[in-house]
Amino acid sequence: MSDYSAIKGSKIQSLSSDPSDPYEGQIWYNSTTGEFKEYDVYSTGVWSTGATMGVFRSLMTQTGSQTSAISMTGGTPSNSYDTISQSWNGSAWTTTASMNTGRSTAGSAGASSTSAIAIGGDVGPINVTGTEYITETESWNGTAWTVVNPLAEGGYAMGCVGTQTDAISFNSRWNPPTQPPTVGYNTNTQSWNGTSWTVIPATQSVSRSWRGAAGTSTSALSFSDFNGNVESYNGTAWTAAANVNNARNYAGGGGASNSDAMTFGGGNPPASIAYYDSTEVYNGTSFSTANPLIVATASISQVNSGPTSAGVLGSGNSDLTSFSRTGYTQLWNGGPIGASVKIDGSF
Repeated sequence: MSDYSAIKGSKIQSLSSDPSDPYEGQIWYNSTTGEFKEYDVYSTGVWSTGATMGVFRSLMTQTGSQTSAISMTGGTPSNSYDTISQSWNGSAWTTTASMNTGRSTAGSAGASSTSAIAIGGDVGPINVTGTEYITETESWNGTAWTVVNPLAEGGYAMGCVGTQTDAISFNSRWNPPTQPPTVGYNTNTQSWNGTSWTVIPATQSVSRSWRGAAGTSTSALSFSDFNGNVESYNGTAWTAAANVNNARNYAGGGGASNSDAMTFGGGNPPASIAYYDSTEVYNGTSFSTANPLIVATASISQVNSGPTSAGVLGSGNSDLTSFSRTGYTQLWNGGPIGASVKIDGSF
């Protein structure tokens, strides 16, 4: 018989009933039922396929909900930037009024297909080092895009969460004007109040870009890079959180808060081109593996709806070497739950 105390350095608790608030991985002995138990967090959520987008673009941005979303901009097959905008009503995509400036890798925030902002982005030559970034912000009212006050600091491939009138942007990538084609990473956070952007005293400890994002302007998660790093925002400061299980860049993400989030897809170029169908859900403590995407995809657009409700995937690169465009829409339904599981054997 194995000695659990000798192996793990601690003893298993003997309890007369299951704990009311167990943590993931907790093990105990229920003396009433005579069972060893472990608390595991897993997800019953699954992905399904939705209507294909009318126009395929790479490196798009998208925001809204599973039943009302807006997708915008991106790279075209001819390696130019598009001003296209498409709305989602829960069952189909429809082309809407165009944006004022074409770009890729922009950030976005908003609650629906009629209320959103798009920020920053890359307007330089596609696939060329020394990218040109912009500070432009455009606001969408369901009918037209309007240029409003710009970002305080320009960039692209940033995280952005919130609404049309209350949002934050973080982890942008940029190129110092004095040192092209050097690429820099901005750890600053910018806050949007519906009128203007302001740099706030909340910086992340690790600089990175091409990351997934989830939550709101006061409860956000910035997650995954080549090292799997994750940081959590409480409205005042960023702090380190548990790493994802499958480290990757170019991942999608969504979630209601910094304790209710998910990440999916992504890839790890350039040394080993790979893109993933991996899905992970976060409960505020750790990431747990959930049911995978139907189609493995990198550089995917997503909306910031929570894993306990739903998520929408729009167009993205399915191949990071050729930057091929796909119009897949994948819908997430369901969320994480916990279960006490009887452990066979003894310690």
